Amino acid sequence: MTTPTGRAAVGASRLGHEYQDVIGWQQALHAAHPTSTATEFHIESPQGASYDDVATIDPRTSRYVQAKHVVDAPDAFTFDWLIEPVGKVGESMAQKALRTYRTLRTTGPVELWLCTNRELANGDVLGRLRHPKTFTLEHVAKRVLDGHHTDPLLLDTLSRLQGHLGCDQDELVNLLEVWKLQWAYGMAEAERLARSEMRAFGLRDDANGLQAGVAFIAELVTLGARTLPVEELRSRIAALGLGAGRHYRTLSVAAVDAEPNAAAALVHVDLRDSFEGRVGDEARGLDNWTGIDTRLADGVARLGPPGAAPVLVHAAARLPMWFRLGTLMRATAGWTVACELGGVLYASDTAPLSTDVLESSVLTGAGDELVVTVNITHDIREVVTRRLNELALGATRRLDLSVPSPGQNALAGPAAARRISEQIKTALLNAAEETTTTHIRLFLACPKPIPLLLGTQWHRLTPVTVYEDLGPGRGYQPAFTVPN
Repeated sequence: MTTPTGRAAVGASRLGHEYQDVIGWQQALHAAHPTSTATEFHIESPQGASYDDVATIDPRTSRYVQAKHVVDAPDAFTFDWLIEPVGKVGESMAQKALRTYRTLRTTGPVELWLCTNRELANGDVLGRLRHPKTFTLEHVAKRVLDGHHTDPLLLDTLSRLQGHLGCDQDELVNLLEVWKLQWAYGMAEAERLARSEMRAFGLRDDANGLQAGVAFIAELVTLGARTLPVEELRSRIAALGLGAGRHYRTLSVAAVDAEPNAAAALVHVDLRDSFEGRVGDEARGLDNWTGIDTRLADGVARLGPPGAAPVLVHAAARLPMWFRLGTLMRATAGWTVACELGGVLYASDTAPLSTDVLESSVLTGAGDELVVTVNITHDIREVVTRRLNELALGATRRLDLSVPSPGQNALAGPAAARRISEQIKTALLNAAEETTTTHIRLFLACPKPIPLLLGTQWHRLTPVTVYEDLGPGRGYQPAFTVPN
């Protein structure tokens, strides 16, 4: 037997099981984390109905996952696919979700996750219905059904879904509140998140370590030991011998885009609603930086003592927010922080390069204000020069710090990032000692590890205001002002 594109069906089936095992390993680590309140972990859950591939039983919210991996699939993820009858029973994906929800809702709060590598079809209505933060259809559906959103296509789609399910409107909304649709979630992304969970758990996250964890899940299925109390799960994971000698606390911040690690974070700060709007992936501006600052500080405070463990930061956020997070977790206070970029971990205690990466810059101008540009991913010197008059800063001094050839690939790894952050700090200290600088204005064009690592070193310096780039032609806006 073959798939429609000629691939052996057994191969497609094996890939599907591997996909489920990777997701299972993710969820096992999340359930077994020392801070978790989960009580049981299930593979092919006996109580999960049609969402039984992976389950985590938790008095706060139990999570049930159905993993749908397709190979060379001719069809994309669409609304019609959700309501199309499949299998001998002729039950659709939506009907399976409702049946499972009806079965499980009496057990306590639940989430149903449909995870698939299918890409959303171009222009499909689900792209407008699903909330990018929660992965559910509930937010938009309530607005449409309450008459606050009058788009006839959205109303027709929800009416079709309600008619297909044969439920009343209240039950439809309740289902959509807990049914999470995660499309375009391929094997590479599933493995990336599994590695992130391994780091948070204190396990080594190399290819062999990942394979050992995935094999552990596969063995649970093979041996029929599919339901484990969390304490036993912790013991079984410890027996794998994957300890890396360090575990991370995780802080997740969602600001511009949805942050996929939010569910796995010990602390999650959601700031999406603080944005006035979006154009593509560019923020139009923030309405209340002070309120945002407070929420970030509260999130960091919930992580516990600085030296308890390093902090792995996940953030779909703009550069000023990365900088502010760094200043909230300064190295002088005992914090060690890290973030991922391109699958590589950038940590504040990485040994820096011994040679300089940034070009030296001559301090120019006069005044108590020091304007600083950091030019790594692209050169913003001319843009900032044009904008200074609009910002009405008065007399300023100027310091431009750049790599020899700014570009998207100009950052050559963690050691280079540490060296760059140290060079910036040294340049600013020297400038402050040479002048009467009372305030630094910071403009950034660099990958996210640089503002995070620079922020952790922000001490012995004058107050700084870091600026938000609002996008081409729209200038800059003061974001966070940090005291010395």
